[in-house]
Amino acid sequence: MNNINLLPKVPAIQRVFAPVLLVVVFLFIMTGSMIYFYSFHVRNDITQIQAQTGSDQAIIKQLIQARQIDPLTKDYQAFAAEITKLTNARRDWIPVVEAISGQLPKNSRMQNLSVDDAGSLSGNYEFAGISDVAEYMLGLQHNPLVASIAVKGITRIDKIVNPPSKPADAKAPASKGSSATNTPVGNVASTAATTDAPAVDPIDEMIKMMEQGLVQGKTESDKLLNQLTWMVNEQLVKEKFGVDIKDETALNALKAKQSANKQKASASTPASGSGSVTNSGSGSTPVGKGNDSLANNIVTVYQVALTFALSPPGQAK
Repeated sequence: MNNINLLPKVPAIQRVFAPVLLVVVFLFIMTGSMIYFYSFHVRNDITQIQAQTGSDQAIIKQLIQARQIDPLTKDYQAFAAEITKLTNARRDWIPVVEAISGQLPKNSRMQNLSVDDAGSLSGNYEFAGISDVAEYMLGLQHNPLVASIAVKGITRIDKIVNPPSKPADAKAPASKGSSATNTPVGNVASTAATTDAPAVDPIDEMIKMMEQGLVQGKTESDKLLNQLTWMVNEQLVKEKFGVDIKDETALNALKAKQSANKQKASASTPASGSGSVTNSGSGSTPVGKGNDSLANNIVTVYQVALTFALSPPGQAK
């Protein structure tokens, strides 16, 4: 016999409601629990990081305090730095003096040497010739201890020196002119001049004196030698004629003026006249035969004042 179910069917939504509700509640509880545990873990990590940060800041403060220099240490370090600075700036003068004195040519001497300041020297010298001055200056210009060298002044001096006396003349009294003296250029020759010397045009003599000793060359040695020779000739002309010929431009102007004067004189003078007299001498009047012994005892020297600019200590050029 079959059973017949006459009860109405339960809707499907009612059948699944309770299980679905239980699943939703379970999921909600699980999600809440996970969120809670995650937030707890994050708060714990933040607390640990904050604690570590505070510890690091405390260590940093300690290190800063440890690195701070007390006043005594600062004074000591400043004193040590000043000593180091003075030690590095100190100059060893022995190599400088050896370099300056060791370059002197033969028959030359250093009369004095003085320190103008920490980086410059000045000295007075006596040389036998202009070429010796140029040789000395060129040698020092290539020395690493000397930055530069300049000529303050140069003077040509004729000295009368005593010849070696003979035994027979040892008892004879010495004459006034036999002692060694410094005389201006041209004075010695003029005292022994003869009265029949030909007249010399002063301008021709000035031009010849200015050109005397100049060399043709483009090397550094030739240029320096011409510069020194020009300084000597300029001084001699100024002492003898009172004319200051500063440079080659002034000399060329003097030559042009003299050439114009000669052309004018030749145009106004008859061809049979005596004409103009040119200088065939050396710029000084000839020496008579009676004064040959005096002329032979004349020694020409050049007194030169030099200044040296030294290279900084430890920074030689």
